[in-house]
Amino acid sequence: RGASAAEPLRPSSMPRIAFLLFGTQGDHQPFLPLCKALKNDADVQVWLCGQKNKDIFDQMGIDVRKMKFPGMEELFQELPIIKQMFAEGRLVELHGMLKSETAKYMPDLLDQLDGFYDDFEVGALIQ
Repeated sequence: RGASAAEPLRPSSMPRIAFLLFGTQGDHQPFLPLCKALKNDADVQVWLCGQKNKDIFDQMGIDVRKMKFPGMEELFQELPIIKQMFAEGRLVELHGMLKSETAKYMPDLLDQLDGFYDDFEVGALIQ
């Protein structure tokens, strides 16, 4: 990977750590300070879904790759019944609906993750 004029070249000996994140914004937030802290000693990249989540990590200066997979907030808007199930704690029903609604994204998602992995030359993948 090349570096821009504003970004210093990182030594090739730096660990390359990728985080694979799914879920709501609240599931992503605990990783913000961790990723920010690791940036000084590692090459960090976050793979996530949802534009809102991407924007938050971008604002923190963290290298992000957005998957072609909807974030939970996007699914809540698209299918209000999912938000209702989530709020009511109907987790078995929620899981079944999420599985059926997101199945159409899976073939492309796996190919995309393979590409992220190859492009970043991951040393450690944290999920």
